[in-house]
Amino acid sequence: MKTIRDIRVEALTLLSSVTIDTPELVVDILLSFVLNYPSIHEMRFDLSLPFPKEYIDDFFSLVYRAQRGEPIAYIIGKKYFLDFVFLTSSATLIPRPETEELVELVLRDIDSQPTTILDIGTGSGCIACSLALYRPSSRIYAVDISLEALQIAYMNACTYNITSIHFLQADLYMLPFQPNTFTHIVSNPPYLSQEEHRHLDISVKDFEPYQALVAGETGLEAIKGVLDTSYTLLQNDGFLYLEIGHLQRQEIESYITNMGWKYCVCKEDLSHKERFLILKK
Repeated sequence: MKTIRDIRVEALTLLSSVTIDTPELVVDILLSFVLNYPSIHEMRFDLSLPFPKEYIDDFFSLVYRAQRGEPIAYIIGKKYFLDFVFLTSSATLIPRPETEELVELVLRDIDSQPTTILDIGTGSGCIACSLALYRPSSRIYAVDISLEALQIAYMNACTYNITSIHFLQADLYMLPFQPNTFTHIVSNPPYLSQEEHRHLDISVKDFEPYQALVAGETGLEAIKGVLDTSYTLLQNDGFLYLEIGHLQRQEIESYITNMGWKYCVCKEDLSHKERFLILKK
């Protein structure tokens, strides 16, 4: 009977034919997932154990998906984000470290006082759910144009028994809220141009949802919509937190010159790229 180590070697051989940054990690995550280990570290202690025959086909079907470039978060259907694990699907972007930083910026400002927050383009709901878990006194509205994405977001809220989030399917330009409703708005909108999308890695270009990545020809179309909508919906002295492309700051600042924002601050991500804007109405 083949051991877990034997199966691991076979899987690594299959992945050696394609470019994957960390094939050992990918294989170990898939092994842990199929064999129901709580962590890859525990699985690695058991490499000499027999690999159950009934799981072999299931395991290699996942390896073949990784071989074709599908992201591991879609293959196993979940992704770690801050202190939590969120469900993912091909209807949502995979939560990224930069968006963790966006949530941390919001958390530093709102402390624990009651707030009314709008998450525009919620996707998997990782932003809204994290804010609800860290700041349970907040009232949160999460909107997305994709019903499939909202279903994933709702499932993530249910996983953590979150009842403070109101999920709504709506277009950015037709949000059903009165002016001056929110104390805080946060958004990670699509901000890639069509040209940038053509040059993405296959794991992103071929698998993650196009409408959640690309905002028209320039990449600024959705951001401008968020800026326009947010200025109307925010209360006076309310804040907008926006994730942007790292080369878009100057164009965005030029766009908002005559809009009336009290100030706009740009924050770098951990890679020292200009990634976040904080605006005050």
